[in-house]
Amino acid sequence: MKFYKFGKSMWESGKIPPGIQLYTVKDEFKENTVGTLKTLAEMGHKTVEFAGYNNIPSSLMAKYLQQFGLKAPASHVLLENLKKNLKKEIQYAKEVGIQYIVIPTVSKDTFYDQKKYQELITSIERIAKQLKHHHIQLIYHNHAHEFEQLSSGEFVLDRFIRDVGSNLIQLELDLYWVKKMGLDPIKILQRYKGNVPLIHVKDMDKEGKTTELGKGIINYRSILSILCEVGVNYYFIEQEDFKRSPLESAQLSLEYLHSMLESR
Repeated sequence: MKFYKFGKSMWESGKIPPGIQLYTVKDEFKENTVGTLKTLAEMGHKTVEFAGYNNIPSSLMAKYLQQFGLKAPASHVLLENLKKNLKKEIQYAKEVGIQYIVIPTVSKDTFYDQKKYQELITSIERIAKQLKHHHIQLIYHNHAHEFEQLSSGEFVLDRFIRDVGSNLIQLELDLYWVKKMGLDPIKILQRYKGNVPLIHVKDMDKEGKTTELGKGIINYRSILSILCEVGVNYYFIEQEDFKRSPLESAQLSLEYLHSMLESR
């Protein structure tokens, strides 16, 4: 596969370095971690977001990242892991330079069961405070159900942020799921301005499945133009449905970002 390596000046002009959520290439990462990181770096990705570490020690993972000129500002960690192994997760994050630990999901029923919900809030407050002590920000990544409306008319997500406190929990908005709920990604980004340092960028095809950026119905040209304005620090390409190899899809999405930023 031939990769198009993008110039440094173009990405600097875009202000936000291009990155990828490694779940997109989860099988490749599991089978050949070093080779996959090398390939992504050669494509032009500057950052990666972890979705597991493939049992690789933090010191070795940090070496691989440095070797390929990659940074890992964020990592998805299951809430149960944070509850049981928080000290271990903090140590790993600090070793590889992770600034944000992201809870990838909380089940829908937890938000509607009063007992489970209160336990959730208590756990997250405890975790977030300990992370802050180590200069790591706790983040929540949405799917669709967080944008359901409660009887009060507010989003499930709004109540959650209010109950935890926006000083403790911030957001990684997944714009595909925002669109899936029939909402405007730009309006949602503006709604959470200043509280959304991370986003997932993935497109939606006419059947509602994920696809490469630029091959779907989400207007990323407009979205890219407001990211700095709303306080986004990093974006990560993510894809879950494929008609070609995940690495080829990652390349196509990166080429789209390149074309959008070059045309600005």
